[in-house]
Amino acid sequence: MGGVFLVGIAGALGLAGALDRIRVEDGVLKDAAGRARVFHGVNVVYKAPPWHPRIDAFSSNDSLVEEDMAQLAAWGFNVVRLGVMWPGVEPERGSYDRTYLATMRGIVARLAARGIYTIVDFHQDAFSQEYCGEGFPAWTWLAEFGRLIGQCAPIASYNFTTDPATGFPDTDECLARDFTMYSRAPEVTSSWGKVFANASGVAEALVAYWAVVAETFAGVEGVLGYDLVNEPLNGDFFEDATLLEPGAADRRLLEPLYARMAAAIRARDADAILFFEPTPYPSNIPVLGGVHAAGFAEAPGGNAALSYHIYSCGFAATDCDRNGDVPGVDCDACDAFAEAAGATRSSDARRLGAAAFLTEFGACSGSASCLAEISRVADVADAHLHSWAYWQFESASRGRDGFRALLTGEPSSGSSTSETSRRSPAPRRASTTPTALSRTPRSRPCGGPTLRPSPARRRRCATAPAARSASGTRRPAG
Repeated sequence: MGGVFLVGIAGALGLAGALDRIRVEDGVLKDAAGRARVFHGVNVVYKAPPWHPRIDAFSSNDSLVEEDMAQLAAWGFNVVRLGVMWPGVEPERGSYDRTYLATMRGIVARLAARGIYTIVDFHQDAFSQEYCGEGFPAWTWLAEFGRLIGQCAPIASYNFTTDPATGFPDTDECLARDFTMYSRAPEVTSSWGKVFANASGVAEALVAYWAVVAETFAGVEGVLGYDLVNEPLNGDFFEDATLLEPGAADRRLLEPLYARMAAAIRARDADAILFFEPTPYPSNIPVLGGVHAAGFAEAPGGNAALSYHIYSCGFAATDCDRNGDVPGVDCDACDAFAEAAGATRSSDARRLGAAAFLTEFGACSGSASCLAEISRVADVADAHLHSWAYWQFESASRGRDGFRALLTGEPSSGSSTSETSRRSPAPRRASTTPTALSRTPRSRPCGGPTLRPSPARRRRCATAPAARSASGTRRPAG
């Protein structure tokens, strides 16, 4: 099995003993000894009650038990982005579920025992279960939040059957459509507008969520940091179309909210990395110019990492199938989008004095085009020395194949066959500041016969297989 190698250092040191607290220094993730660190891993986000993966027994599609953790470590992964879901933390307003928090803390501790770090993630998609998503608890939703204004397709127009057990739209009916459609619904954008306006004190409650979560995880070994909001929307851009201007919502809405979250976290955990993400729009609206620079003037709270995602589907390709796969292996628009995203986020991170971390990519089926997508995006991340986390480990509650199925073909077989697994043994530490990552799979050099090399790999294969480290030492790639 091929691997990932850091060009220009003598070797990679394995993890041993307690996990160092990682910090951001000069835009690089570094450990206590000042060595650069690279993280490769997966997302574990459970989007339905009980809001955490199964912990009592192994399951091929929804567990995170010792067997899963041992397999992740064996595959060479050293980070998990773990959804600590607000409905699980605070099922009723002002009432925090300490049992749920203890469960999540226990998961983090067990991952750390395997040498795996955790990013604690506030995860949301399409705001709440009310809109076929998740993230905000039911008690945050008010009728005036979902004000309809007659633009795009409102949630009500789908005529979903109500699940009598939950009172929310039927999950199978929700999954029959691309969930990004729900994020553009006027009810969802209106709800985000109300959050940024702190209607009914929801923004204050969100900051309080982070205070409780940071208090729970402060001092827990293996916590890499806190991901403030997954894929935050631009507020009510139907009401105020200027919020779709590149960087406008980042600057006007997200930066002040992130600053409040950062203050709440820093008061309880002064040293953790804060992961912050720009809005996804209009980067996935080609008519609005594609990838644009983030609008933030500063990173929240210092010691921060810019979190970003690359998905060709919906961003560079509009004709993907329901498995999340682009139509074919060759996709010039996908190549261009991925490279633009990597370069733009690198520039953003440098300007803000932050690291850059690709916290989601993939979400596809295991087809040839899926493997090509994984290859192209991971190549981009490697070229920019960005750590990454694949979406996601197991299929959980959303019905799409997870990483385990992609990796093995059979969810519990343990046979390692995927493009991602051939990349996964990332070097853990580098004594110099690295400038490149290079992958040299023995059996399929430069992508091999079944995968189309990305532009980055084609350029690499067309030149001498060597690179330089920051110290100037020249070594052969791989």
